[in-house]
Amino acid sequence: MHCFLVMPDMHNLVSFMTNIVLTTNKIRELEQRQFKKDGNSISLMHSAGTCCSNWIVKKFKRQPVIVLCGPGNNGGDGFVIANQLIKEGFKVDIFCPLDKSKISKDAKFFFNKFNLKVSKKLDLKNNKLLIDCFFGTGFNRKLNSKVKLIFEKVNKSKLKVVSIDLPSGINSDTGNYFNTAIRANYTLALHCKKPAHIISKTKKYMGKVIVVDIGIDKKISEKFKTNFFINHKNKWIKSFPWKNKDGHKYSRGKVIVYAGEPKTLGASILSSMAAIRIGTGAVIILCGKKSLATLQIKFPSALKHVVANINNFKKFFNNNKNNSFLIGPGSGFKNLTKKILEILIKKNNFNVIDADALTILSRYRNILNSLNKNCILTPHEGEFDRIFPELKNFNKLEKVYLAAKKSKSYIVLKGYQTFIASPEGQVVLNEDTTEE
Repeated sequence: MHCFLVMPDMHNLVSFMTNIVLTTNKIRELEQRQFKKDGNSISLMHSAGTCCSNWIVKKFKRQPVIVLCGPGNNGGDGFVIANQLIKEGFKVDIFCPLDKSKISKDAKFFFNKFNLKVSKKLDLKNNKLLIDCFFGTGFNRKLNSKVKLIFEKVNKSKLKVVSIDLPSGINSDTGNYFNTAIRANYTLALHCKKPAHIISKTKKYMGKVIVVDIGIDKKISEKFKTNFFINHKNKWIKSFPWKNKDGHKYSRGKVIVYAGEPKTLGASILSSMAAIRIGTGAVIILCGKKSLATLQIKFPSALKHVVANINNFKKFFNNNKNNSFLIGPGSGFKNLTKKILEILIKKNNFNVIDADALTILSRYRNILNSLNKNCILTPHEGEFDRIFPELKNFNKLEKVYLAAKKSKSYIVLKGYQTFIASPEGQVVLNEDTTEE
């Protein structure tokens, strides 16, 4: 009986754009495939700018708009957006504080094609909406004083801000920003989300993140391989034994919870109740003699079995192999917990390791090094950093990806955002994906 943790089917590409997360290198690789199909690179820029302007037209009434354009292709998107908004009746100022010779080739193409004019002054008083097209993916440097001052003025203004792909100043892969970054009310993620869109420390700069279809060919997208996804019920494994009318407790399998002493039984009871709630047929709580009476009163529906020493456990385990074991919540940091954990890692196929058992992993590297794909670790960030101190300075996406590969186990990094990683290096994020 598999452990009752709903792991996503990483290979189901339903709702592809909404659910995938691509790094800078991956999105560039995807774009290159589209360029090859189109025979040029400007078609996708025109499509991206047009799709973003369509969203803006639907979202906002006609009003004075300033489009802030940078030197790269994100600025080129801005030129397309500006031209489309002018056609739709918006009063548009374009501010691009750069010499024209420094603008990218594709951006310059649209600047000349549309015969656009650039304002010499950043007017934040007579405009109501700002479209941020200064920097896009791959930005990774300190802002110069001139650009920093522009961003600070934007952030102090009362304008609504729509950032194209990412708020300028934020690195798309790490979520890092240096001296400052633009704060957006809305961020239009082009084609799909990037790591920075889902990393909690930069979400405050994003506002509402909307994934915009920019016209990349569906066949190219569906064939494109990536390791990062956002969780969705359409991606869950199809073989999960959901409840059915003909089911009963013996067809639903067991979850076995190793509990602790009377003072720490709360965590074990809550974990056992959760297992019952999600559909396991029966819960067996392993406990000491002192805990038995309390468990009989507090949780009468669970089965109980006294484990006073390692020989008691071995005898029980030999009769209950191939069940889901949970060890850690309320188990206590003691030698018996350590010995049971070692047996489970070595001999059992479905193990969830939490709480006190995670503390044991952090203190005994030999046990940590013996982990395998039969183990699911469920740390919060503090526990994670104690187990994998060498990964402490990475962002959560990188942390969980590297830890799962290193430990050869599944990692569930709990928190406001929960990241789930497989030993094969695939990562799924649980978050609210409700969009306007």
